[in-house]
Amino acid sequence: VVLDPEAAAALGVTAADIARILAASDAKAPAGRVEGSGLDLTVEVEGSFNSLDRVRAVPLPGLSRDGLVRIGDIAEVERGVEDPVASEAWRNGTRTILVAAYLQPELQVDSWDARAREAVAAFAGATPGLDVDIVFAQAEYVTDRLFGLAQNLGFSALIVFAVLFVMMGWRSALIVGSALPLTVLLCLFLIDLYGEPLHQMSVTGLVVALGLLIDNAIVIVDDYRLLRARGLDRLEAVDKAIRSLFGPLLASTLTTIFAFAPIALMPGVAGEFISMIGISVIFAVASSFVIAFTVIIALAAWFDDGRAGEGNQPFWRSGLSLPRLAGLYRRLIDAVTAQPLLGLALGVLLPVAGVAAAATLPSQFFPQTERDMFQVNMTLPPAASLEQTRTRTQAATAMLEAYDGVEDIVWVIGESAPRVYYNVVTGEAGRRTTRPASCARRARRPPGASSPISSARRGCAFPTPSSSPCPSSRARPTPLRSS
Repeated sequence: VVLDPEAAAALGVTAADIARILAASDAKAPAGRVEGSGLDLTVEVEGSFNSLDRVRAVPLPGLSRDGLVRIGDIAEVERGVEDPVASEAWRNGTRTILVAAYLQPELQVDSWDARAREAVAAFAGATPGLDVDIVFAQAEYVTDRLFGLAQNLGFSALIVFAVLFVMMGWRSALIVGSALPLTVLLCLFLIDLYGEPLHQMSVTGLVVALGLLIDNAIVIVDDYRLLRARGLDRLEAVDKAIRSLFGPLLASTLTTIFAFAPIALMPGVAGEFISMIGISVIFAVASSFVIAFTVIIALAAWFDDGRAGEGNQPFWRSGLSLPRLAGLYRRLIDAVTAQPLLGLALGVLLPVAGVAAAATLPSQFFPQTERDMFQVNMTLPPAASLEQTRTRTQAATAMLEAYDGVEDIVWVIGESAPRVYYNVVTGEAGRRTTRPASCARRARRPPGASSPISSARRGCAFPTPSSSPCPSSRARPTPLRSS
């Protein structure tokens, strides 16, 4: 708003008066609240500044006797560039504009990312004079993590089948191996029923629980085969196996659930991050118990060939038999039974060693990772100018570019960068603080070479900045486009 000094003087108003009138006329703040017993509503008044004509039409009441005077009568209203600027964004030495888009919790990351990329492509096609690029897209990391989960499940199923094939035969291997995908599917259903999305922490919980998912199935199938070898028919073997194993396996499952309950119920900020690990493990072991006593025992009886207990069977039918190993194990059990203190000492030895070793382990909330990004925060004194901050970031950029493998460097000067990690809290707008939006992206690293993270920390020529690697965490998908 460029005020006409002569017109303003004739009306007896100053620039401060005009600024105060404009601030009062821009109805962006709520006008009030309507409170009820079950609902609170915020009242907003239409009339916020959404065009230049809306600014020109703001009246100046009481300043003219002849008629109503508006801002457009005594000032020129036009769009301009903020001067001096309060913040800037730079990408590889070029001024840029960062636009962040965050995924809502109820949406699916892959489909949302596809629509976001289409919107970016449409914007790029509609603005041929601008260079539009996606700086960071969280969906790539989420897809990799989910692919890793599927890969781990596949490898786990193959390993389980191979071990069970050797020890129990091919028929039992297929039955017990089917417990792994069935349990994971039921666990995913429970996570969805619980109202949580499939994110990094829930996936981590599933990976942690992979080794626990087939224990119940192995025990119940082996007990069923043993009962069949003793001459019981199918229904009798199923009934006796369920009756004899329900209590012990339930106690074992509850023990695991109670062990992970503190993580699932952890309060505070740490609980917000890692509680889903415990919840996923609890859902997984509970699902394993249910699947073992319903589907697995039914499959064991359904695919029973009636040859349990027959002698001279090949290992691929009934499993590998090792008389020497069985005799050694039998003698160990006899010794422990005869001398209970010996068994107690052997059982306590390893836990005591673990407790002693735990005191020597370093503690940290998130482990370091080799993700292809790292973050540098540079904070200058409050009196530092934007120009001084820009100079320091340019020097830091030149230093980072000297390391092989650094592909992309983005700085945000004067305020916090768009959030790309949910465990990195920003909110420093107005301070002369620089934070990178996507930091430095490592495309490659030669064998034996040190990472740009550690190199930058050791060789840093700046006494005030601090550098730290980004934690291993996933924010909601956040494509940034620079133009």
